[in-house]
Amino acid sequence: MPGHNIRAPEHLISYSCLELEKNQALLVFTDLEKLIGKLEKKLTEKRVHDARVALRRWYSVWDILALDGWEDSDYPDGGFEKSIGRKLRKLNKLLGGLRDIDVNLSLARDLHINQILVRRLYKERQELKREVEKKIGKLNLSKLISRLREYLAAKSETLEAAARTSMRSTNGLLSGAAGGSNGGTNGVSAGSVATIVAESDQHMLPDLSAYVHLSQFLGQAEHQCRLLCEHTKGMEELHELRLAIKRWRYLLSEFFGLTNLELVRAQQILGRIHDLYRLEEELDRLHKPLHKAIQRNRLAPEDLKADRAVIKAALDNQFELLEPVLAELPFGLRPYLASF
Repeated sequence: MPGHNIRAPEHLISYSCLELEKNQALLVFTDLEKLIGKLEKKLTEKRVHDARVALRRWYSVWDILALDGWEDSDYPDGGFEKSIGRKLRKLNKLLGGLRDIDVNLSLARDLHINQILVRRLYKERQELKREVEKKIGKLNLSKLISRLREYLAAKSETLEAAARTSMRSTNGLLSGAAGGSNGGTNGVSAGSVATIVAESDQHMLPDLSAYVHLSQFLGQAEHQCRLLCEHTKGMEELHELRLAIKRWRYLLSEFFGLTNLELVRAQQILGRIHDLYRLEEELDRLHKPLHKAIQRNRLAPEDLKADRAVIKAALDNQFELLEPVLAELPFGLRPYLASF
């Protein structure tokens, strides 16, 4: 961009990675906290969906924080994983089962799949809802979210203190190196200091900008998606690609403040493909009750053939939409400000 002064946005260069991670974790946590009370009252389709989105955002942030030293095994009651992480994953899994049935039901109705299947799925949803409500009650979500709040506050203080200690130590080494180069007697060379700094935990240095630090994770996410785009063949690989694009998308939105429509569209199409495959699997899973319905003249054989044809046509359409979208994925996208 000739004649333009290009730089990263202020929130990425003025904040250290530790500060931005802390702010983002607390922001997503607040959104998650608002939903917990609602889940304990009633598991409506919308609440389940909203909670799943909030948890997805949480994990997109936590995946980075965990790599940067936020996951503590010395936390009371068995460490973060045992006291918090395991229960959060269980909640996510429980809600995921309900969400899967909700999506299947919605898709079956939209495609006008036979009513035998729709009624069966609805009955299963009601049964699963009661089971999930009981299990969520045992998780004690209010206590879980309280523990998570306390953990984030305590761990951020620990990391900030360690960062200050690390910076004082680094500054001392740099001063010693400067003294040594001027005839000092401490024997620490500038080259050895550079090696020490390079080999230290970079996330502990408060002057490391969030932009520099997080860009490495963004590059890794892009690389994974590029490989999957080149080698994706079957349903399993498509599922992995969907998850990889989701991670890439949320990394951009949560930390870089960018919502990219190509990534949103790719995730939507891959999600639709995944849902259609699962609906097709439901026809196979309910093979016996559906054929009993045919024997009792409650369902015509042609109806089942028509259902499969509708699903196949919908899949073909989504694959046709997917190819050009994948060709336009925003590899190398980074936020910037340009001034004249």
